[in-house]
Amino acid sequence: MREHTLSLDEYAALIDARTSALADELAGRARETCEAAYGDAVFARGLIEFTNVCKNDCYYCGIRRSNRACERYCLAPEQILACADAGWQAGFRTFVLQGGEDPAVTDEWLAELIGALKAAYPGCAVTLSVGERSRESYRHLRAAGADRYLLRHETATAAHYRQLHPAAMTLQRRMACLSDLREAGFAVGDGFMVGSPFQTTEHLAADLAFIQEFRPEMCGIGPARTQCQQKPCGLSHHSGLVPEKLHAVRHAATAAQNQLRAFFIAHRQGLSANHLAHGAHRAVLSRNAPHRLICDAGHGRKRGTAPQRHHLQMFVLL
Repeated sequence: MREHTLSLDEYAALIDARTSALADELAGRARETCEAAYGDAVFARGLIEFTNVCKNDCYYCGIRRSNRACERYCLAPEQILACADAGWQAGFRTFVLQGGEDPAVTDEWLAELIGALKAAYPGCAVTLSVGERSRESYRHLRAAGADRYLLRHETATAAHYRQLHPAAMTLQRRMACLSDLREAGFAVGDGFMVGSPFQTTEHLAADLAFIQEFRPEMCGIGPARTQCQQKPCGLSHHSGLVPEKLHAVRHAATAAQNQLRAFFIAHRQGLSANHLAHGAHRAVLSRNAPHRLICDAGHGRKRGTAPQRHHLQMFVLL
């Protein structure tokens, strides 16, 4: 769909437009694009969040290293396989192994688990979402049988990336990982947050432009969620965002509108073959336009149950 390529200014104009007529037009065209590819089908994926241990300290994330309120866990392989078995019996044929960048989750540990899943459930697809790793690691995991890998760039603007991450993490490194994943032979999932602190229309336009250029096989455009009962996260200490200003950056209604617009635009533009919807979308958008998600997302992900499930706080702005 290269004929639908847009400029940064055009993406920004679509995001900023606040008319119901344009929203309906975008929704309608997104629905047409979705139905042309999938009809009325929605494909479910089994999401197993197997560890919330993470070596990183991303300021917006509920499982960041410095969050002492987060009760940590890491499922044993037999627990993960039990989740997969329940999912297989329920009809899931793709398993997504997602977690923080846990130093204990080595290439060998993951490769053995991937092999066990493939052996137990012939024909299943295994998707990984375990963060930044080396090129050699990605090659190893692909050779072990993993089919897809999800790694969102989060924001395509370097200055904004620095506001949301410690100095040890760079946008350049994140983009290199995406390239390494593609070189390793994975079907690559990319994406970004909507409603994160300091985010502007220009940032969102840059995100869409990057997706347009990279053309991932999967695209996740997710909301930056908040839990108001918790203390503000490290942003107030690391990025100049003081607690009393948190309300100004949350702007839930605007974020929800931008979330829908980004979904509609990405799908209408054919920026990815598959768009993902998950629980975070439901939490943010259910009171705004739950019926509209069906015209954007051809794929849904359902979390597998596990004894430790309620401890995970992935991508939560505290």
